[in-house]
Amino acid sequence: MKHCPLCDKSYGDELSTCPLDGARLSTSPAGDPVVGQVIKGRYRVLRKLGEGGMGSVYLADQLSISRKVALKVLHREFTRDHEFVQRFHQEARLAAALNHPAITTVFDFD
Repeated sequence: MKHCPLCDKSYGDELSTCPLDGARLSTSPAGDPVVGQVIKGRYRVLRKLGEGGMGSVYLADQLSISRKVALKVLHREFTRDHEFVQRFHQEARLAAALNHPAITTVFDFD
């Protein structure tokens, strides 16, 4: 799968430039099995945005309404720690209650 950095659209591997704006398409990093996958039947992962101590953040398309979202995927070792997962869910609930332009809006967590 290839991605346009200008319009944020994804295309098959057969294209080298974006048909909408002519920008050169970038390929997903090799070896990242999450890119291109559909998560929980709701989010198609387009590309990796970054990585931190807890997990990786991806640009994804929320399939039901075609909305671009940031999707955080925890590192596997944290998903096995029940206490950590509970803390993560609590943080997500607290963050979802906040409404401020400088704070990322939480739409969903699982």
